[in-house]
Amino acid sequence: MHPLARASDHPALGAWMALTGTTAQAEVEVVHLKSKREGSVYRIIESNPVSTTLIAKRAHRRKGTIEHGVYKAIGSEDSMGSVEYYGCVEEAGTPYLWLFLEDVGDERYSPASAEDRALAATWLGALQVTIARTGAMQQFPERGPDFFQLHLKSLMHELPAIRTRSRLPQDIRRIIQGIESLCEHLAKHWIALDEFCAPVPRTLIHGDCLRKNVHVRRTSGAPEIAFFDWGGAGRGLAATDLGLLGLPAQGPPGFDPGYAPYIDTVRELWTDVEPGLVRQLAQIGQLFWVLKVIHKSLPDLDKPLPHVVDNFRLYGAALHRSLSETIWAPPPSLESAQFDR
Repeated sequence: MHPLARASDHPALGAWMALTGTTAQAEVEVVHLKSKREGSVYRIIESNPVSTTLIAKRAHRRKGTIEHGVYKAIGSEDSMGSVEYYGCVEEAGTPYLWLFLEDVGDERYSPASAEDRALAATWLGALQVTIARTGAMQQFPERGPDFFQLHLKSLMHELPAIRTRSRLPQDIRRIIQGIESLCEHLAKHWIALDEFCAPVPRTLIHGDCLRKNVHVRRTSGAPEIAFFDWGGAGRGLAATDLGLLGLPAQGPPGFDPGYAPYIDTVRELWTDVEPGLVRQLAQIGQLFWVLKVIHKSLPDLDKPLPHVVDNFRLYGAALHRSLSETIWAPPPSLESAQFDR
């Protein structure tokens, strides 16, 4: 990452000065450049009167408004230990806005760390308790089973036509065929999934809390967890975010993302919670995420580069794992070898 030239002209700094009503001597550093549609993330390094840093995120207004709502809902809650949120500014003449956040550093959550897993699981449990107490959940969009069923229906409609494209390489064609079979299996058992989910408490879910969106802040005190990128958040099933804490690098079977600390935190609110149910909901969280990300990634198949093939192989394997661990449906007949190299 390198400071950009002529930082005084950078729109991130201009938006920050508009929000604060001040001028600043600063450098602007690229943290992450996303696609034009999704926006980008920068670090502002102020030098007056002392050197301080903050994060500036340019987000599409649709997602940025959701993210703004999350930070406002939880930012005032001392019990959350959340990242400090400074506010947002709309970018004139465009469908974007700027969000400004505390800079907690670049250390990402590690699924391999038991301490990180406990921190993240405890924080997600505290979020559920906090949102129930504040009543803020109703302002967010629906992200329950019905929302993800729409992704499933779209996949079942689009995948057959994609699979029969004459120019599609054989390896990706085989992967797409496997994903299509798994989607058909899921569709046959969706009613059972819906019935299983019906009594589960609803809460605010992140929906994409992979390690890139979860950082660990280490100071002289105890380490703290910070969740970012809430643009896909909404009202969803409790405990499903747990299943994403190991994806895409690692996931069940055999992976415990922190069931015990999560349960300890939510038990005051969810009295009949138990490990088997939470484990199933974590699997469902993986399942929902995979449906969404496969659907969003279908345009990539127009240019089946090696990394695109690898991504779809990973998505297919994750979908297979999720469906193989359910108690609400029989395991799929498809072998996981379908997605091996």
